[in-house]
Amino acid sequence: MNRLQKYKQKCLKYEKRFRFTDPPTTCLYAGRFQPFHLGHYYTFLELCKTCGMGNCYIVTSNKTDGDKSPFNFEEKKFIIETLFPDLEGKVILESSPYRPRDERFQETIHIFGLGVKDENRFKIGKTKKGKDTWFQRKDECTSLSTDHAYITIIPQQTITIQVEEDIPISGTFIREKWKENTGDKGEFIQKYYKLEERKIKVTDENMVKLINIFYKIK
Repeated sequence: MNRLQKYKQKCLKYEKRFRFTDPPTTCLYAGRFQPFHLGHYYTFLELCKTCGMGNCYIVTSNKTDGDKSPFNFEEKKFIIETLFPDLEGKVILESSPYRPRDERFQETIHIFGLGVKDENRFKIGKTKKGKDTWFQRKDECTSLSTDHAYITIIPQQTITIQVEEDIPISGTFIREKWKENTGDKGEFIQKYYKLEERKIKVTDENMVKLINIFYKIK
């Protein structure tokens, strides 16, 4: 059983446990995803262990910001759903991903998965007036409610890319490697998204579209 199969097996284990909780529990993976990559994918699968694949979503905005964030929402969605077909229907547009307004997320308990590098991004604990902050650590709470959003920290994901050693992959890493690459762009996507190993087939038409999207990286 390979790494991906093990992840999915564990995700399914928690699916039913949270589907019928009252109120329902939703796990959200928010980020810029410029671009979404294998590290994001395995982080999302780790989050799925918390409440099951059926209750987990990826939330991201339509914001672009030059070289740092070249892709709009539709482009990010296309990258994710084309290179990770099992995530089709999981990508949700939110102008403020950490304050979701989609009707699917109303009256539900929100658990956000954060990578280690974002661990200190939000104030968690008490306000100056002694009240609980909006974000609380899930592992420090004995019960969950819709009055707060909860944070769970997901370990850094390292990925082996063919001849390279295990690397802490990131959007910056992928953008830099894309700019350095002078060879076949389709082969680049095949390599850094491990399409052959994951048995993912991308049509010629979609590969051309992916390459054209990636060319927004300057």
